[in-house]
Amino acid sequence: MCLSAVCIGTDSDNDNETTTTTPPTTTIVPTTPSEHMYYSQLDITSVTSNNNKITIEGTTDLPSGSTLIVGVKLANLEPEDTWVGVDAHAEVSNGKFSVTMDTITNPAFAKGPYVASAFFTPKNQEQNVIDCVGENGEYLTGEHLLFGNWNMLEVEVTVDSLNLNIQTEYPMVKAINYPSHSAERALAEFLISWQNEDWERMASFTQKTWKHGEDDPNDIMWAWFGFMELQGVEINSVVHTSECVTDISFTMYYIIFNDVKSETRVARVICETEPYTPDPSGEWGVNPISILS
Repeated sequence: MCLSAVCIGTDSDNDNETTTTTPPTTTIVPTTPSEHMYYSQLDITSVTSNNNKITIEGTTDLPSGSTLIVGVKLANLEPEDTWVGVDAHAEVSNGKFSVTMDTITNPAFAKGPYVASAFFTPKNQEQNVIDCVGENGEYLTGEHLLFGNWNMLEVEVTVDSLNLNIQTEYPMVKAINYPSHSAERALAEFLISWQNEDWERMASFTQKTWKHGEDDPNDIMWAWFGFMELQGVEINSVVHTSECVTDISFTMYYIIFNDVKSETRVARVICETEPYTPDPSGEWGVNPISILS
């Protein structure tokens, strides 16, 4: 059992009297498992949302000062699926914990069901907590116990819905809105292929000169753009710098780290008949390097 010692002294009203108090002597006896306090309770009592903030509250018998990882994620995710959720640290105080988190803007998170969870590991805890639960969680037990290289506690509850205001649709260019032999059409096809994660088709709409210098353009498309999940694109302006070169400004919306970001980029689209051969009678292709900067 974790104990704290408090020494209390008393003042005398008699200035001529001297009182000496000898603190009691405490003998700490090494504990055995049967004498040590065990910890097993970890419960989530409420999951609420307000103004796109999620609050999770719960109770536990873990010692005050314990740090939990508390969060909420989409339910029914497969192991190969991208994790969609939010989490934060919560500190236990007098048997309770509470944390409020900003929601993410990933459109997939707009609709449940969800799974809320609270997780405790003895690793990276303060020493007074480790003294109670054991360096490897030796004094953790109960229905929420997880086994691994050390013992842990975890609880999960299903939440059918949360009142979240998350944008789920973004504007997207349509290739059919542009002439078949145009810089705008080539860029639109390039961006639509990106949104569909069709790296081979995406590479087919790149500039001939750029493709000529690459061993595997398809793989480069995946490496350069695959970590950004494209949600939408709006064309802002088109500047024909020559009959073979067009610069197109566009705003793109993409998911990265579970949030939707928006950025404005300028794509240079070049018309060529062969690599290093600009010609207005050739084919328009996007220079992908121009979009990266």
